[in-house]
Amino acid sequence: EKNEMNIPSFTEESFHFSIRKKISRFVVRTPENLTRRPVLLITLGADCNSALNFPDYNIIPNLFLAAGHRVASFDLPGHGTLVDEFGEGLTNWVNAINAGVDVFDEIRKIGKQIINCCGEETCVARNNYGIRNIKRRVCCNTHHGF
Repeated sequence: EKNEMNIPSFTEESFHFSIRKKISRFVVRTPENLTRRPVLLITLGADCNSALNFPDYNIIPNLFLAAGHRVASFDLPGHGTLVDEFGEGLTNWVNAINAGVDVFDEIRKIGKQIINCCGEETCVARNNYGIRNIKRRVCCNTHHGF
């Protein structure tokens, strides 16, 4: 099935982090044909499994992999492993914000962890990353999103 969909060959690593006392993970995929100066695309959308594997969402990440770049994703607050007492999905965000939790700061902190981890692993050149939100179909900010 992988070859039928023309998904490039890659290796996948998972890294764990803690947020609001919950343990979650982010995933980094590295293509077999890694380019000399790879970019890291962080794709956001619900949970990392959907963002990287769902056919309607993974077109852009797969294009980056095919071009020799790394891609990463993580569960957003209220999705996947980060569903908590505030509920699921965007309802979680509303309830968390009403309770004084800054979900956007949490997202920034996770993004920074990914960038720092990948920088330590020298998987991307300094500040050479992009951020994509599948809900808005936007590929943006290749400089300082996090």
